[in-house]
Amino acid sequence: MAVPGYPGLWALGDCAAIPDERSGGSYPPTAQFALREAKVAAGNVLSVIKGRAPRPFSQRSLGVFVPLGKFSAAAQVFGLKVSGPLAWWLYRSYYLYQLPRLERKVKVLIDWNLALIFRRDIVQQGYLQKRRNVEGPLRGRPDHHSPGRARPEVLRHPHGTGKGGAS
Repeated sequence: MAVPGYPGLWALGDCAAIPDERSGGSYPPTAQFALREAKVAAGNVLSVIKGRAPRPFSQRSLGVFVPLGKFSAAAQVFGLKVSGPLAWWLYRSYYLYQLPRLERKVKVLIDWNLALIFRRDIVQQGYLQKRRNVEGPLRGRPDHHSPGRARPEVLRHPHGTGKGGAS
């Protein structure tokens, strides 16, 4: 996780390609690995400060979840492939487990249960209205030019005549 050629610089998470010695590639940019990388990186920074050698990052994937919609998902957990409602339930359970604080878990659980009973609450504003203000909220300001209007100084005729001066 130490960046080669840059002493004191460490990289981790989804913006770092941390080599996986087993596969020859790099670890995937997922939260599962980023959380583990953070713990190892913190320990490695402390080790370097104390003059000890950092330890290499080496982890195995616990699994992958792919939610596919209401009551449907695909998962591979500890090498076991699961799909359908069971995978969906496992995904939801793990997601809930990972949330911080009991208060947040209860709020999410209540929201999920309400979504099972009621239809989606969709609000749409402004998309179907006519364009009332073509120039936008800054209309009338001398320094504002809407995307739909070219500024006079850039209007040029290809042969050097027209508004905005000769070219």
